[in-house]
Amino acid sequence: QILKLKEQEYVMASKTLGAKNNRIIWKHLIPNTMGPIIITTMFTIPTAIFTEAFLSFIGLGLQPPVASLGTLINEGYKLLQVYPHMLTFS
Repeated sequence: QILKLKEQEYVMASKTLGAKNNRIIWKHLIPNTMGPIIITTMFTIPTAIFTEAFLSFIGLGLQPPVASLGTLINEGYKLLQVYPHMLTFS
């Protein structure tokens, strides 16, 4: 992202006006890269949660004493196989 942004016109204009490299990095490049970094992180977190839950569900992740989404779903699934009538609401 920084390599792409350093070729932008406002960075070239800042260089032309005599700004030092540190100023260009801190005032132009880092603030403009924070948006894509935050968005990428926000899209990555749910994927990591889903992967952990799936691995725990199939028994490759965390084990039952530790509470995680996958272990809770797995315990509920096992319970519903034994007591299917628990699925109906009264």
